Amino acid sequence: MLVNSIEHGHIQKIEVGPISVNKKIYMPTIERLNRWVELVETQEWFKGFQVIFTGGFVNHIRKDKRIWPTWDVDVILVSNENLNTYEEIKFTLIECSKIALTECGFFMDIHYEKNRYDETYHNKKIQNEESVYYEELTRPIDEVPTGYIPVLNYAEEVKRDDVVITKWGEGVEIIKGLWGRRLWFPSRKQLKRLEKGLLYSEPIFLKEYKEKYYKELLVI
Repeated sequence: MLVNSIEHGHIQKIEVGPISVNKKIYMPTIERLNRWVELVETQEWFKGFQVIFTGGFVNHIRKDKRIWPTWDVDVILVSNENLNTYEEIKFTLIECSKIALTECGFFMDIHYEKNRYDETYHNKKIQNEESVYYEELTRPIDEVPTGYIPVLNYAEEVKRDDVVITKWGEGVEIIKGLWGRRLWFPSRKQLKRLEKGLLYSEPIFLKEYKEKYYKELLVI
């Protein structure tokens, strides 16, 4: 894989759900994300699913907002008309994350959301209750309203070098290894960034990413 971006990484032990690796993990780059897309979108188990890239790494993709360093790619998994079963959702969440870690060398923070496959529904979300991420603050930080989104994810926590770095809130185990939870937003970390004037680029569907930003990798 030919990598054009300047890369930064170090050996890390990462444990998330059933996945455990102890290897060199890098800050994500466009090239590494392209490799993930190449590996995932042709898989039989990915049929009927779609992904939306969100969070700080989208600033690196769109380059329309100030960029800051990030160690992960935030991803929302969605499915066409919500037809996939819980087992299929769990399997796909795990495989997407595993491929990112084991084959592409970066961490992917991924969860499933219902209904968001519909771009009209998605656009209403980012223009209304989620607009705080993308527009200059017009009120004190302690007056920013919070809300939650029901999500599904496959882990209770994320460990790096045996230290818990992310702990999800209480959830309901729907099937073994898949939890339903409320994802509260904006988080404290996000509020601190917004207070500093660090705005997020709008989320991007895989289809738009491929049309506008994806470049085929050169294999040498």
